[in-house]
Amino acid sequence: MRLLYALGLLLVVPITTFATELQPFSISNQNPLVAVYGLPAADAAQTLAPARWSIEWRTDIASSCTQSFSSDESLTLDGETYRTTLDIRRGIKDGW
Repeated sequence: MRLLYALGLLLVVPITTFATELQPFSISNQNPLVAVYGLPAADAAQTLAPARWSIEWRTDIASSCTQSFSSDESLTLDGETYRTTLDIRRGIKDGW
């Protein structure tokens, strides 16, 4: 009975191995008509501590559809955008 109780307790109590910082969800405008300008994704406002590394692998998949109509013509853009980003950052010391 004690063994069963101990196993049940292990399932309920979270086990933390690494402390993680909460950061905003990385988002960017994936519209193909805007993506050509290379606007960066929204990111955390903090800078990295000196000699600290940050590596992030991100894959974004977006579906977009735009329609425009005038009196004698129409335009329909419908497609999917796949974007993969490898973001490597390193904190630098003061004075740089």
